[in-house]
Amino acid sequence: MPLYAGGRAQDLLYFLDNYGLSDVIIPFLLVFLIVFAALQKTHILGKDRKQFNVALSLLLGLMVVLPHVFGKYPPNADVVTIMNSAIPNVSIVAVAIVMLLLLLGIFGVGPDWASGGAFSSFIAIAAFGAIIYFFGAAAGWWQNITISWWGSDTTSIIIIILVFGLIIGYITKDETSATKASAFSNVMQDVRKFFGGGGGGHH
Repeated sequence: MPLYAGGRAQDLLYFLDNYGLSDVIIPFLLVFLIVFAALQKTHILGKDRKQFNVALSLLLGLMVVLPHVFGKYPPNADVVTIMNSAIPNVSIVAVAIVMLLLLLGIFGVGPDWASGGAFSSFIAIAAFGAIIYFFGAAAGWWQNITISWWGSDTTSIIIIILVFGLIIGYITKDETSATKASAFSNVMQDVRKFFGGGGGGHH
C-alpha cells in the first residue's frame, strides 16, 4: 500500500512537526550546515581542525534554536520564525533562477548570452520575462490587471517591431562601412549559431 494512502504521509509530517521538525530540527541543521561549510572552506580556525569546526557549528546552531524553544527572543525578533518565513521565498527565487537557466539551455543560450549577439540577448530577455509572468500568475499577481486591448493582432505587431528593431539595430550601430553593409548577414549568422549551425565541423 502506498505511503500516502489514508493520509499516512500527512500524519507522519504532523507527528514530526509536533516533535519540532520545523521549529527545531530543520533550523538547527540549516545553521549547523551553513556554518560548518563556511568554516571548512575559509579555515578560520586553521586547517585540519574539523573537530573545532563541528563544535563551533553545533554551538551556533543551538544558540539560534534554544532561545526560540524557551521563548526568550524579543517580540518580532525570533530568528527561527524569521528563517521559516524567509526561506520559502528564497527557495522560490532559487527555483525561478534554475527554471530560467533551463529555458536558456533548451534554446542553446549560454551564460555569456550578453556577448552572444542580439538574437541570444533577445531570447534571454524573453525567457526572463516568461519566468516572471508564469511565477507571477501562479502567485496571483496579475489577477487585478486587465488588458482589454491585448489580442493576437497586438502580439503579431509587437513581434514584427522586435524583429525589425534587431535588424535596424545592427544596421545603425556605430561601425565601419564594411560592417554596416554586412549587418543583415550578421543577424542571420547569429540565428544559425543559435540553432547549432554556422561553421559546424570546422576545427
